[in-house]
Amino acid sequence: AQLKDIPYSFERLLNNSKEKSFAVQKGLDQIYNRRFGKDSGSSSHFVKATDIAEYDNNYYLMLLNSVWDTAALGLHTVYETMMEWILDSIDWVLKNTNRTIIIRQHPAERSKHIDNTDAYDKKIKARFGDNKRIKFIKASENVNTYDLIEKSFCVLGFSSTIVVESVALGKPAVIVSSAYFDKFGIVYNASSKKEYYMYLKKALENELIVTQEMKDRACVSNYITQSCNWYKTEFTPVRNNYLKWSKLSLEELEKDYLPLQAILKNVPLSIIQHERFLNDIK
Repeated sequence: AQLKDIPYSFERLLNNSKEKSFAVQKGLDQIYNRRFGKDSGSSSHFVKATDIAEYDNNYYLMLLNSVWDTAALGLHTVYETMMEWILDSIDWVLKNTNRTIIIRQHPAERSKHIDNTDAYDKKIKARFGDNKRIKFIKASENVNTYDLIEKSFCVLGFSSTIVVESVALGKPAVIVSSAYFDKFGIVYNASSKKEYYMYLKKALENELIVTQEMKDRACVSNYITQSCNWYKTEFTPVRNNYLKWSKLSLEELEKDYLPLQAILKNVPLSIIQHERFLNDIK
């Protein structure tokens, strides 16, 4: 769930020029589809282009994870909790800059069955009051996160995929976690508060550069995780599914169910699917 097999796949594609070029383009296509709600997983997360004229171009953009999600659990390196990171970041921005900080709740949390109880906005207001330089955007608000990224000058993130996508779109990103992409040469990864504050200051002075190589690496990472690492399967213990696959031979299972191939061959699922995608264009 925390994609710790992805570094293996990432390095393989990165070291093959043809596969890298293929992955870069596919990664860009994936971002486009997600941004405009055209892929199967994001239609409820990202709405059509939105009017964000009320926000100027001088803001830090903090993109939150769902704190309960396995993808974020146990990855803290600088702060002990997500809330501590949020409050400390706001405090630094208010005390050291004249800029705005926008905090965007994960849009998936607009669904009641995966909402959390952290009440970010109430805790922020309790600490800082009604400060006009703090803007909290709830999951339920119809604001396209990609539009927010476009007008920001720096993205602050934890382990969410959209942090990587931000770099692909040309925005520097700073993280405070041991996410799977922390050593991919994509984001600025802080290992201490001192280093985190340094990156925040550099962002303010436009000193956090995003090179073309960083953009390409972000696209490769995005392709591997969002196009190659998702697999819809009926190989589950659900009764109707079980009655189908339990009658098959091991050979039939191996042929039709890629996750089983990954287990038997000891190869990441993302590589197996990538090879299939690559072969489809030959």
